[in-house]
Amino acid sequence: MSNRASGSRWQAIGVGAVTILAGILIFLLWNWIQGAKAFGKVAPLTVIFDNALNLQPGADVRLAGLKIGEVRGISLTETRQARVELAIERDQFHKIDQNDEFVISTGGLLPQPYVEIRPRRSAKGEMMPPTAPLQPGATITQNAHTESLEQILPDAQRLVRSLTET
Repeated sequence: MSNRASGSRWQAIGVGAVTILAGILIFLLWNWIQGAKAFGKVAPLTVIFDNALNLQPGADVRLAGLKIGEVRGISLTETRQARVELAIERDQFHKIDQNDEFVISTGGLLPQPYVEIRPRRSAKGEMMPPTAPLQPGATITQNAHTESLEQILPDAQRLVRSLTET
C-alpha cells in the first residue's frame, strides 16, 4: 500500500510540474505576441504632440535615420492633444537625451509618417551637448514643429513664385 501511495505522490508532482511549465510557456508566448519579446527588449516612452499628422501605430521611430523603435498607440489627451505611445529598443534608450526634439516627419512624396528624434541645436545651428538620457516610461510634451507636405507646400510655392518673378 505504501508503494501505491508513493506512486500517487510522484504522479501528482509530475502533473504539477507539467502544469507549471505549461503556464510559463503560455506566459512567454503571450509576451512575445504582445511585442515585449519575452523579457522586455523594448521600453515605453510617451510623447504628447499638438497634432498626430496621420501617424499610425506601427510607424517607425528613428534616431539619426536608424529605426530604434515603433509607435504602439495613439490617443487623445484630456486637452485634445495627441498622446503617442512609443516602444523603444532598450539598448538604444540611453542614446535619447532629454533635450532631444521629437518630430513627426515624412520621407518624401506620400510615405508613411514616422517619429524622428533629433538632437537639439543652438541658435547657431550647432548640436547641443547631451545633458541626461531619458528614462524608460517617461512622458514628454513636445511643442516642436511637425513637418508634413501640407505644411511645407505653401512655403515651397511662395519660394518658386519669388524665383520665377525675378
